[in-house]
Amino acid sequence: MQLSDVEKFFKHLKKNVDDPYYGAGIALFYKRDGEVLIGKRKEHPFKGQWSFPGGGLHENETYLDCAYREFCEEMNLQLDNPELRFNEKFNTPRQIDIVKFDFPIFHWETFIMETDIKTVPEGPWDEFSEVLFSSPGGIGFALFQRHWGVMEAVKCYNRFCSK
Repeated sequence: MQLSDVEKFFKHLKKNVDDPYYGAGIALFYKRDGEVLIGKRKEHPFKGQWSFPGGGLHENETYLDCAYREFCEEMNLQLDNPELRFNEKFNTPRQIDIVKFDFPIFHWETFIMETDIKTVPEGPWDEFSEVLFSSPGGIGFALFQRHWGVMEAVKCYNRFCSK
């Protein structure tokens, strides 16, 4: 019997599959060419898959605060001033939209953001073995398209750009 990705995820967290999981992430797009910052997961349950930085909501944390915290942890960035959000590598990205996934056991918000600076954060990275900016036709997207939140974020960003 093969476990689904969701079942593997909950087993990895040592949580009951029936307990709700809340989390958030950031899809950071480079303004000039629409490439998005992604990372290749280095640990199970999603080892080898490309995704956005993100993770579980802490108690008394907003989805946006969770997304920023996870982005900085997983991308090895420090917040010099929480009001600035990221450091000088990305300035203050502009928030464009939010893609929400609300299932009985899984609640997730991906914040779609845009930056004028295309800089890959220096490793080592907490969750990723490799980090890059990629377009939908680029290196990470063959595996990337299986990720349930990624393609929705790309579609959302493309709709924004076509206005």
